[in-house]
Amino acid sequence: MPRWKPMTDADYLSKLRGRSVITTSGCWEHQSFRRPSKRMNNQAQGYADVSYRGKTWRAHRLAYVLAKGPVPAGMVVSHVCDNPPCCNPDHLVARTEKGNMRDAVAKGRLAQQRKTHCKHGHEYTPENTFRPPSAPQKRNCKTCQRIRHRLNSGWPPEKAVTLPRTPHGYRPVAGFSKRHTSQTSEHQEKP
Repeated sequence: MPRWKPMTDADYLSKLRGRSVITTSGCWEHQSFRRPSKRMNNQAQGYADVSYRGKTWRAHRLAYVLAKGPVPAGMVVSHVCDNPPCCNPDHLVARTEKGNMRDAVAKGRLAQQRKTHCKHGHEYTPENTFRPPSAPQKRNCKTCQRIRHRLNSGWPPEKAVTLPRTPHGYRPVAGFSKRHTSQTSEHQEKP
């Protein structure tokens, strides 16, 4: 007869709750080791790690598995409360990675979104910001992109940086913008 009784999944879930501080918002903030979070200036406010049947798990993922069952293939466990150490199963949902990123963009949780200027000091305004369709969470500075293209085209660095934006339909010629006119092709019939 064994000296100890094997722990069930319900026992593990009650152990998770027992090692957590319950906040006023209903979050179960796990009090074991927490990974440093980039969002919180590298304080120990990130995801909590726990041990379950000989393996290390993220506390929120384990709480989801114990309370709601296995995570569907291709899905991640996401916090509705936006609190990384929370392991309350009521605050956890399974989403696709893309859906999780869309939620982060919509709530302004990405560190990149909190930046107001690019690394070269240009402000992120609607007129100066480009979002690639393949990665809508990214922001590219149009001014930096224009300067980079000008340098790659052989422009002198002082002109590439100082000259203003070329209006649409114009092309730069000797430092000035001239209206681009298309020539009629020889194959077109003339009236």
